[in-house]
Amino acid sequence: MDQVTEGQGADLIGIAEVATLLAVGRTTAFRLAQEPDFPAAFKLGSKIVKYSRIAVLAWLASKQER
Repeated sequence: MDQVTEGQGADLIGIAEVATLLAVGRTTAFRLAQEPDFPAAFKLGSKIVKYSRIAVLAWLASKQER
């Protein structure tokens, strides 16, 4: 199966990569994901939750501007 490299779904990341991007642990990433201004999650299954890398990076940039 080919990897998705561009287009819809190409920038979806799991909580572990969210934690890496934010330089925090997974528990903190889960806690931040509950904040009302954090980008919405995409539920891809009963236990699969992904986030848009672009939206997470934009959220991080908005926090750093303050």
